[in-house]
Amino acid sequence: MNQNKKTSPSIEPDDKPRSQARSWIIDVIGYPGKSEDNSPEARHLCIKKRLSTLENSEAQVVVDFLDELLREGNLEGDQRKRALDLLCKTVQSEETVPRRLKLSDIRCNLNISECIATGGYGNIFKGQLSGRSVCVKVTPRFNHSEGSSEQIKAHVRELIVSSHIAHENILPFHGVWACEGGCLAGVSEWMDAGNLRHYLRKEPGTPRIPLMADIISGLDYLHTMDIIHNDLKAANVLYSLETQRALLADFGVSHVAATVATKPGQLGSIYWTAPEILVPEEGKDMSPPTPESDIWSFACTCYELLTDSTPFHQADGNTAISIQHPRLIVSMMLRKVVPPLPDSIVVHDGPKDAVLGPEIRDVLKRCWNYTPTERPSAQKIKSHISNLEYRDDRAHSQNIDYDRVLSIFHRVDPRCPIPCSPITQLDPPARPPETPITHLDPPARSLEKGPIFILMAALFFFFWWQIR
Repeated sequence: MNQNKKTSPSIEPDDKPRSQARSWIIDVIGYPGKSEDNSPEARHLCIKKRLSTLENSEAQVVVDFLDELLREGNLEGDQRKRALDLLCKTVQSEETVPRRLKLSDIRCNLNISECIATGGYGNIFKGQLSGRSVCVKVTPRFNHSEGSSEQIKAHVRELIVSSHIAHENILPFHGVWACEGGCLAGVSEWMDAGNLRHYLRKEPGTPRIPLMADIISGLDYLHTMDIIHNDLKAANVLYSLETQRALLADFGVSHVAATVATKPGQLGSIYWTAPEILVPEEGKDMSPPTPESDIWSFACTCYELLTDSTPFHQADGNTAISIQHPRLIVSMMLRKVVPPLPDSIVVHDGPKDAVLGPEIRDVLKRCWNYTPTERPSAQKIKSHISNLEYRDDRAHSQNIDYDRVLSIFHRVDPRCPIPCSPITQLDPPARPPETPITHLDPPARSLEKGPIFILMAALFFFFWWQIR
């Protein structure tokens, strides 16, 4: 008797706790980070703070779970941003990095004589991973002084953020490596061409606008993830010989900058820094890095591509006084000076330079507005550049036409939603254009006769039952 009883599918023992944990954490991250006391939002904020104070062993379990949740790809919009933020806050030390990020088969000589480049946040070495060249960025072990714990946490959080960023104009990140001394190194793709400024010196005839489009596309992606680059310049934009595209590197420094004291040599980026950060308005505190300050830096980076010069390398357009001290930059910003552009901008697009040059000049001038809120967003700049008719001989990256995907799915199964764009624009039919769209789908032609057939069948069945 029980053998014929139907039972509903049961959740596997290991999957039920996972499903429950997933539902609970999604509810927690569904609330904003700030709220009034004694509200549901405040209680959830308190929960997030408790998660950020877990001991290493417990934190590791939660970190691995949140890392898995983010990799599922089912989170959208604010959910993904808040989950990533919670993951970063839950990390307590270098020991609590998601286990799937840890790499063990790295071959790299960390002798200082092998250092390729150095910067305020680490030394760059060339290593090997599974026979491929990789970039190994080692952040020096901080001294056990006041604030060193926060510095280490900030460094580890940057590695985690890097692991959840994927875009065609972002340097691919492979994972982390526990190198000598116990510190963690970030491992990313190696680019033989080096940074953009070095590449353009070797290939000066390279069209500039496609590279600008790459940079703003990567920056727009970071901003949608609430990540501020905060160190955007040509030296931090690499060039891929394989894809012929510009790739942003060293992003997210703002998270580290909030907790790490300024180090000698870091003032090199002052030439690309927005005025509101260097010279706050009277009566106002110094502004933290923002998307708007990134836009200022974007314009300065474009200036490098166009002139092969450092921004503010001259006092003004009529003098040739080289600026050697940051105080002179501050003095210029107090006078609201912007980097001087040449009378004729060359973007290396042949005859179109006469038209495209002024367009780019206008974009840069708007980005150098001394009022941050008046600067265009990365999304607006990206859209504006995409509408320019410039030469781009590179192989186009694969873009999925989602309207077309929906159109195909709808023909396979009419229950699938109809795409917003007209089907005739996505997949033109062989019959004349004036044919109604509904004729593209064979099942739709029978919808008018369907009710009549059903009624006749019902009447036939009714009379048959009465005679019987």
